[in-house]
Amino acid sequence: LSAVAGAITGSLSTFKIKHYSGLIKAGIMVVGVISLVVLLIGLVRVQPISQILSMMLWAGLGGAFSVFLAWVTIPAFERIMGLSSSIRLIGLSDLNHPLLRKLAIEAPGSYHHSINVGELASRACEVIGCNALLTRVGGYYHDIGKLKNPSYFSENQPPDIKPHDKLSPQMSSLVIKKHVEDGVDFGREWGLPDVIIDMIRKHHGTFLISFFYKVALDEDRHGVVEETDFRYPGPKPDTKESTILMIADAAESAVRSLSNPEPTNIRRTIRTIVENRLNDGQFDDSPLTLKEINKATDVIIEATTVMYHTRIKYAETGA
Repeated sequence: LSAVAGAITGSLSTFKIKHYSGLIKAGIMVVGVISLVVLLIGLVRVQPISQILSMMLWAGLGGAFSVFLAWVTIPAFERIMGLSSSIRLIGLSDLNHPLLRKLAIEAPGSYHHSINVGELASRACEVIGCNALLTRVGGYYHDIGKLKNPSYFSENQPPDIKPHDKLSPQMSSLVIKKHVEDGVDFGREWGLPDVIIDMIRKHHGTFLISFFYKVALDEDRHGVVEETDFRYPGPKPDTKESTILMIADAAESAVRSLSNPEPTNIRRTIRTIVENRLNDGQFDDSPLTLKEINKATDVIIEATTVMYHTRIKYAETGA
């Protein structure tokens, strides 16, 4: 009976735990309940007080040891196996996580972009019923590879510094593509769950880096420009969460660069982004239906409009 009571208490007390430290509080509750049940059983059976106290002690020690074992082994097991429980994902979503703080300091533009992407993607996931927490965390960490060369990405560049002017379009493409590989390496180095590393790897799919591809075509004199040299290595997203992350990432980047972020421009831009990726086959491996893609896109359009729509400038009335 005491074991059943302990199991029920453990299940209820750990149901909404957000950090591993919450296991300690749950353990105290489990030990307390087990000890109380043992005490009541002993009193009902009219057992000697010394025997009751001994049983309470052993029951309490057993419960405490079980909780301690869980507190030590669960995080280690998750890291070794690359797993991602809700507790671990909630921990990774903490904006004070050392890797996110490093991104904020060394690549502030990429950091703010990533936080916005996480917000947009999680909202879209909530609407279509997939894992919003996982997608939020994926959004937060998807661009950590930009820590390697932050100044080569537009969101981190001061207006008067343009490092790509000194590079060929082919070399610029290599630098841009490299942030995906670097992100995977950083993810492994920092012990991120495999599912997050997988989202980092797939958030661009095999999409074309069109800006530098067009520059290369304009500069080409011998017809030797290969389109494959300007495509991300992939693979394409193959889960609902990674597909939504791709859409949210591209949408946020494009809308942030608009000179006139009015609602109609935002809607047109995001619709074009989704259509281009659909036509390019980036969603071929995704389980998302067209209906779900449209629903997710509508949510991202709405949320992005709130983020970036310029305020209406009312004329002064003198009142």
